[in-house]
Amino acid sequence: MTKNLDKIGLSSIADNYQLFYIDLWGVIHNGVNLHDEAINVLKQISNKNKDYILLTNAPRPNNSVKKFLEKMGMEKEMRDHVFTSGEAALNYLKKNFLNKSFFSCWPTKRF
Repeated sequence: MTKNLDKIGLSSIADNYQLFYIDLWGVIHNGVNLHDEAINVLKQISNKNKDYILLTNAPRPNNSVKKFLEKMGMEKEMRDHVFTSGEAALNYLKKNFLNKSFFSCWPTKRF
């Protein structure tokens, strides 16, 4: 069953879970500034000895996004929870194609 947390907040269910997957862009920051309330929630999750992963579909390695968040002022302890789709893709390629040839392209023109 889904529950709308807009009015009652994440704290109303936090004790029921050990791990939280949290979207990064638009939830934790807006591309320019961190959202103070969201940062406060991350601190509260940590204070409850719960864990979280900050997910993003950024096509870059984790470290690129972590540097971006550092420039916005996010503490290192929080940045260590970042995981990107780019990192997932790199991990997959290393695991399955490290010693193999493959073709990769980035389309520049439409057919």
